[in-house]
Amino acid sequence: MCMDEIQLEELIASKPSTAIINKPFAILEFVNTTPLWPGGPYYTKTYECSNLNLENCIGPFLPTSQQLIGRMRWLLRLVEASLKNIHNASYRDVEELNTIIFGNLEKSGTVLVRTNYYFTGTHDLIPYDAPYLPQHVRDDINFVKTSDLAVLDRLLNVVKDIKNLISVLEIHGYLLMRRSRGLHKHKLTGGIAKLYENTVSKMDKQLSQLSDICKLLAIPRFRLAMQGIKNIVELYEYQPLRPEKVRLEVELYLKTGASSSAFSAQAKRTVKKFVILLATHVLTFIGLGKAVSRGFGKFRLELYELDKDLKGDAEVEQILESLKNGDKGLGNMFREASEALIRSSLELLKNISAPTLSYQATEGLSRIPTLNYAIKNSVLIDPLKHPCVYVLQELPNVDINKDPCINNKFVVTDIIEALSAIGKATLKSTWKVKHGDIRNPGVAYHTWALGLPRGAKQTGYYTYENKLNAEMCEIPRDKEEPRRLSPLVFVPYCMDGRCEVLLIPFVTINDFAAKINNLIHVGGHKCKDVKHLGHVIVISHALRNSKSGKVPGELMGIAKYNQKPGTPCQYADITMCVEEALNTALEWVKNLLG
Repeated sequence: MCMDEIQLEELIASKPSTAIINKPFAILEFVNTTPLWPGGPYYTKTYECSNLNLENCIGPFLPTSQQLIGRMRWLLRLVEASLKNIHNASYRDVEELNTIIFGNLEKSGTVLVRTNYYFTGTHDLIPYDAPYLPQHVRDDINFVKTSDLAVLDRLLNVVKDIKNLISVLEIHGYLLMRRSRGLHKHKLTGGIAKLYENTVSKMDKQLSQLSDICKLLAIPRFRLAMQGIKNIVELYEYQPLRPEKVRLEVELYLKTGASSSAFSAQAKRTVKKFVILLATHVLTFIGLGKAVSRGFGKFRLELYELDKDLKGDAEVEQILESLKNGDKGLGNMFREASEALIRSSLELLKNISAPTLSYQATEGLSRIPTLNYAIKNSVLIDPLKHPCVYVLQELPNVDINKDPCINNKFVVTDIIEALSAIGKATLKSTWKVKHGDIRNPGVAYHTWALGLPRGAKQTGYYTYENKLNAEMCEIPRDKEEPRRLSPLVFVPYCMDGRCEVLLIPFVTINDFAAKINNLIHVGGHKCKDVKHLGHVIVISHALRNSKSGKVPGELMGIAKYNQKPGTPCQYADITMCVEEALNTALEWVKNLLG
């Protein structure tokens, strides 16, 4: 889901219109099927608390209608790119649909979107566009409950440090997942081993009280976010909200201003139909909040109410019923909903914008993602399996020839396990363990293709503006942490103890190809004759060469799922090598999860 000129965070609505609005033409009610990690104005926290006793907390902060509109705007560009043969276009070349629906600085749009929230078990609506709801703490929507803080504090007194506490809880989360399957644990390495065993011997009962938190920390994306917290209250503040607890009501209005007054009755009906399909598509397959590419923030349609213009529209009702019932499977629902969205967009453009204009679909990869590429290359994995139910400190002792879990024998049964599996499948450490040893050099395992930044403890991926040597034994100054959203969106769904996941590739080669000569990998292995510095390799060089010239025995090229490092990309065009790396990353994830 990469963007070259317009960042997702910037894709917000135009200034509110003063146009008079009628009653909504559609009311859509959703419930979150995966944890909603909403973020907010306070450093992306879910809650903001003024002290360590959870007094005067405000929150949870919930995504506003602006965020929903922003993601609808982004999807509009993908839909329009699917209709036009624009391989070399940018996002600014696909603004026609956005201008019709939401307007621009010069022209008011035709549609207004409002969001209301309430929580399962209540009917107290949060007013639309409210940034937060000051309220009494509701433990039933949280993973980290207020009563957990006293237990966490006791554990903190044993382990002495918040960093150690997070590690102990993470280790226990993986152990809990394995225990029910009879999978053994491996010997822990490093100083955390003795600390964990000591904590279990003293506080096993307390750890069992925190099982939800422990399992949450077995989700790599959440664990990464907890890397730098300073106290246990921040664990409470940054948590996501439980699935099936957040209910979202979306109201869609047709404005009666000048921009829509000239539309015929048929044109207005077309706009309504298209926007309904657009909103449901975003909430079902993309999501709201943080980490949507890794499965957070997905919603299921529960109820809908349409005005008289749309009642009886067979296509709209068929799509909405399919999404509501979920009886066709994620893969079929995505394909049908996406194809209906493209057909509706074509009808909209021809009826409103340029009736005589013909459109030619964009085939293959282009500079920006297209929805038809995503339809053609999406993959359903059913049942979903966990590729590596082990904490990092156990992986040096994992034997892939003996351990059944590494060979996809662990079938996922709930949504937290699903998010853990998704996260593990995207990690370089999992890829290396599958090839035999986590201690192997990692430059041939091109996880940069799953999104950036990806780095920790001075290793990982960084970019530079200036030209770099192909290989170096020192880290250049002024490195950047590049921002490239993941081109692969995971949509997990669990029901009755069975889980599946849909992999949707919103792939564009342009964002990565444009920086591939300035993207470096900093490895932990030391250069020859330089003991204290890491090995730095430009990714374009690593793709095209089989061996390192600085570290004896270090293989490069592209490590594929069934092919270890050492085979370089054979294409003369570096863009084709980037595409090969992107396809290889998708191959890794598909095989690890299924």
